[in-house]
Amino acid sequence: MNAKKLKSRILLLLISVGWLAQVAGCGSAKDPGENIVISLPSNHAYIVPGEGASCADLLSFRTSGELSKSISEFRLNYPSFVVEWSSKDSLEVTMIRVTLNGSNITGTETTLTLDQTEIAPLLGISDAVLYGNANGSTVKINSKTKDDRNFPRCGLQVGGIGLVDNKKAFVARVTIELFGVATESDTGELYPVRKTTTGTAEYF
Repeated sequence: MNAKKLKSRILLLLISVGWLAQVAGCGSAKDPGENIVISLPSNHAYIVPGEGASCADLLSFRTSGELSKSISEFRLNYPSFVVEWSSKDSLEVTMIRVTLNGSNITGTETTLTLDQTEIAPLLGISDAVLYGNANGSTVKINSKTKDDRNFPRCGLQVGGIGLVDNKKAFVARVTIELFGVATESDTGELYPVRKTTTGTAEYF
């Protein structure tokens, strides 16, 4: 692993354990959500039984001809996920974290993550790196309508959601967090990026 990759991984670890909140409170720090917007065009989804194919599964199917279904039940699938990056810096998306809260969720809360293996085909960006425009204008990616036909059009999907009673209908609150490490185009310095959006998920 090269020095830049190692530094970005350390930065991600610090973000995940709460260091980001401390940094964001300092007057000299860059706002980690300043240049990014994430959204769900349809912020209501369903929790469904059965296994499902992830974006990485769909990508692999193009070459292997065999469709795997690595998303275990019960699973949540938002049809599309949108990222807007308004900076000339490059952004490596390192993790997407999905947290569900609901009365019928085992323990009332569960957290699931997507790593870069899933993020790259979800957003249609090689190595999960989004390159900004030279003039800083917004780069917008919709996972369902992305232009790069080398990647499947797919939604944000996670599975393995534990239910207390699989015969009981309920609505869960969903929080989606995107974590990343951006590289200053002029100096090469790294800085953390984090953004949150919310939605709901229904099981019936």
